[in-house]
Amino acid sequence: MLNGRRSMKPRGIEFANGALRTLSYLNGGGLVAIPAAVALFHTDVTRVKVQLITAAILFFVGLLLVIAAQVGAFLALTQRAGGEYLAQQRQETLVEFTLHSSKQAVGFLTSMNKLRAGAEARVMWEAVWLLLAGFLFCASFVFFIVGCSFGARALMIEG
Repeated sequence: MLNGRRSMKPRGIEFANGALRTLSYLNGGGLVAIPAAVALFHTDVTRVKVQLITAAILFFVGLLLVIAAQVGAFLALTQRAGGEYLAQQRQETLVEFTLHSSKQAVGFLTSMNKLRAGAEARVMWEAVWLLLAGFLFCASFVFFIVGCSFGARALMIEG
């Protein structure tokens, strides 16, 4: 089971990277497509200026949210790596504890408590960063959809 979970971790990271990349392309493409759509449909920009500017702002904010989601995902991965390192250190400390005399037991127990507390804090922060990244990802998708609706509305008003 442990090997199955380890093999899923890179796949999950690859899937998340693909989703973030796709959302970046969608928001960036929406931003770039506004002038092309206006030229293609011979839209009078002065009549639909507010809708077009609103769509552009929404796509831009969507891009910023994707970037923030990528930062959140990166920070979650760093917390996970740090937690795994602390768990490894804890195991090594346990091995040392079993091999040494009881005179050093207090020092080892103190070290164990510090490592456990550090690992637990990292797990909590990993969850916080993952939730934040997921929320920002969803918000970016919502901004993309709303930006598309403003862009479509601007082209439909003219037609």
